[in-house]
Amino acid sequence: MKRAYILACSTILVSVNAYAQTPPSAAAGDSNSSSPAEADRPGLDDIVVTAQRREQRQKDVPLTITTVSGSDLTKAGVTSISDLQNVVSGFTFSGQGTVSQPSIRGVSTSLSAAGSENPNALYVDGIYQATQAVLGQDLADVERIEVLKGPQGTLFGRNATGGAIQVFTRQPSFTRTASFSLEGGSYTGDGGSRAAPHITGRAFVSVPIIDDVLAVSLSGGYSWTPGFLTNDTDGTRTGLIRKTNLRGKILLVPADNVEVTVSGYYIKENDQGLLLGTPFRGLSAVAQFPDGVVPSRPWHVAYDLGGLSGQNAYNVATLKQYGGSLKIKADFEIGSLTSLTGYNNTRTVNFNSIHGAAAPASGIPGVPAPCLLTFACIQYHFVVENREVSQELNFASRDFGPLSFVAGLFYYNAKGSSLQKIQEGVIPGGILVAEPRFETTSYAAYGEATLKATSKLSLIAGLRYNHEPHYDISPGIVERKRTFNSVTPRFAIKYELTDQLNVYGTYSVGYKSGLTGVTNVATGYAPVNPEKIISYEAGIKYAERYFTVNLSGFYYDYKDKQEQTFLGTSSILKNTGPVRIYGFDFDSSLRVNDFRFRVGATWIPEAKYRDFPDASARSTVTIPFPEGGPLACNGGGCGGFLPGAGPFVGATFDATGGRLIRTPKFTANGTLSYEHEFGGNVFDASATISYSSRVIQDLGLVVVQPSYATLASQAGFRFGDSGFRLGVYGRNLTNKKVISAVVTSSAGFIANYSPPREVGVVGSYAF
Repeated sequence: MKRAYILACSTILVSVNAYAQTPPSAAAGDSNSSSPAEADRPGLDDIVVTAQRREQRQKDVPLTITTVSGSDLTKAGVTSISDLQNVVSGFTFSGQGTVSQPSIRGVSTSLSAAGSENPNALYVDGIYQATQAVLGQDLADVERIEVLKGPQGTLFGRNATGGAIQVFTRQPSFTRTASFSLEGGSYTGDGGSRAAPHITGRAFVSVPIIDDVLAVSLSGGYSWTPGFLTNDTDGTRTGLIRKTNLRGKILLVPADNVEVTVSGYYIKENDQGLLLGTPFRGLSAVAQFPDGVVPSRPWHVAYDLGGLSGQNAYNVATLKQYGGSLKIKADFEIGSLTSLTGYNNTRTVNFNSIHGAAAPASGIPGVPAPCLLTFACIQYHFVVENREVSQELNFASRDFGPLSFVAGLFYYNAKGSSLQKIQEGVIPGGILVAEPRFETTSYAAYGEATLKATSKLSLIAGLRYNHEPHYDISPGIVERKRTFNSVTPRFAIKYELTDQLNVYGTYSVGYKSGLTGVTNVATGYAPVNPEKIISYEAGIKYAERYFTVNLSGFYYDYKDKQEQTFLGTSSILKNTGPVRIYGFDFDSSLRVNDFRFRVGATWIPEAKYRDFPDASARSTVTIPFPEGGPLACNGGGCGGFLPGAGPFVGATFDATGGRLIRTPKFTANGTLSYEHEFGGNVFDASATISYSSRVIQDLGLVVVQPSYATLASQAGFRFGDSGFRLGVYGRNLTNKKVISAVVTSSAGFIANYSPPREVGVVGSYAF
């Protein structure tokens, strides 16, 4: 299968190069084409990014960047950040429940403890968002997304070890504009999933208040489905998804050189499907007890009944987030000064049966299920609250002869807490496992200078200093203070072979903060050291109006990678020995008349632990029962899974030489789109295929996603100048069962799956 896809991609690349030999002028001058004039279309070489904290053409930036517009995201069926893996090669999305943990070129995290953050930094309109839960949010009013691959420690700073994801939402306009869309979809119910409706609405309105001075915009989105999952305990539908988001912006231009943007947002999500997973290969502690219900097919689930604050089942997953930002940009003769102030407040509530099945009743009145009494099965209640405040000042100079620079100051403060309780269905009020509180502060100063040594040669050097005091406390148990300091440099060289072609090389360092160890109960509150990546990258970029191609190779020396093993009631957090990752990235775009083709591929032949002799995971071997049966176990976890790896039992095991989780060797995607105008009307259509080789999902090598390919497509017809468009769409048309999240513990190996095949119609109106 893999060889077939590699051959297919090779054929595509040969075709792309063959098409590129067609002179652009010939395509533009085709007298039979009635499409909009080519001169009105932006060139493929005109894409502007802010990867170096200033506006630059993408082809001039010595980094590997994937930029996708809001329109292209819609055409590719990308409705949330989790779907980005369909259009960004080398990007794999996974997680644990509401904790999203994407991977960029193999750099990810398994940590979900309070205060832990993702090594792939998320920025929304320039504001850093540390809370891992928000990485799974829907996209309602996106203008574009930039995925920066590789460490971004100098300009983006903390926790950008693997890269950065920049989301830019639509700005208010001084021209009255609006867009509305309504999707009516249906999950088709194939392959074990349940047929279900899916309704999604999105809106954006912008109006000028004072011409060229004041404008406001309001956007929002709503998504609902009753669920495409089946509860195997009674055969009913489950997995409700209800998501709402709102965003408002005010744009003020008090002077020709000053622009002020005030933004506020609110997100509310109720997504039971995030926690309703399926025991992988039936591996649940419930399977050791007679009369339990253990699902065996993807999109089939089971959970315990109970009563938590009026809830009637252990399958609650909610997210609430609100916040705002203030951006002030002032342009001067010597450069631009930008102030970014951000505030985010997030609360997530998870309450679920992490054994992924329905524990059998004891049959004795007043006696809870034996599986719960022995603590083989775990009912888990997890609440996280987080408040973030950030302030950044950034100055981007104009060119002073051959020299230009970027410099800035950054402040960040996060305060939060988590509540972890278990067995509330057994013991009134449950058992308190932990209730840590944390505070993280970060101070940073950074600068990067570009020297154009000759008309062809550019030299870049940058440096960032981070000072991060951490204060964590578990009330009445332990208190920890620790400060982490780091220096992250970046050096790059770029040489322009022609106006369209350049080559570059970079050396950069990424840094992710350590942890004080307050949540590391299983290891005696041992602290966790910071992560550090030293990256070497070389690449070539070619861009002209109708054709672009980018190729890069990278090598990572990854030190002190942080890993977590979830035991069911607590976690083991530790650092690994050195890790080595290397591979290649490729992407290309081609436009010929009404057709446009985009392709991307990432090959990572090696991503392994070079030294990890004390890894921790779960084996598939269960704790035996005593002669007296389950009730004689006395809370000893009988029926649960022992520490180890796969069929091997042991407190630790040697993972040296093993491959990193969430790091497929080969990923690729391609989009073919078509747009043609006739008689004032416009027809458009597109298809996006995404492929991934097998993905290891847990350190013990038990849960493995086989290689897969998904297909999304759409077509629509816009009626003249009316602004109305009617279309159809299909997502995951191959109906592949793709693992989107995994929780492994003593209670089981539970996998969540992405949505099944969906088809639908969409109507939209814009002016």
